[in-house]
Amino acid sequence: MDELAMIREAFPAAPDPDVAMLARAQLRLDAVIRADRPRHAPWRTIALAAAAVALLVAGLATAAVATGLFDRDVTRADLDARVETVTRTVSVCRAAGDCSPPRVETLKEIMGDQADGVLFIDPDGRYVQVTPAGNDALPAV
Repeated sequence: MDELAMIREAFPAAPDPDVAMLARAQLRLDAVIRADRPRHAPWRTIALAAAAVALLVAGLATAAVATGLFDRDVTRADLDARVETVTRTVSVCRAAGDCSPPRVETLKEIMGDQADGVLFIDPDGRYVQVTPAGNDALPAV
């Protein structure tokens, strides 16, 4: 069933619509629909696109800098650069008053900094931060 037949059935007492009348009604309907649509200024679209591109570039730059600063494995050379030779006098006591004579001991120790801390994050979002206290010695391996 075409549009003309549907209109005749819906309004039997109305005058018979012709094709020109339907075309005019369609044009008026199209004009009303266009008037209801919000008009966007071209500068607004350009500004939004520029802001999106700027945010993308800033995000990529931040990711590149963060990758270079923080995603670094500690190598054996890094540990060897921090090794210090320490000399101590040690005496072992088996009980009160039963001590061996003092002896000199030389050790290699890695001096840890607070910047050497590690952050562990589990999938639930909880985290544990392990931070060596300043100038605490770690045994060399």
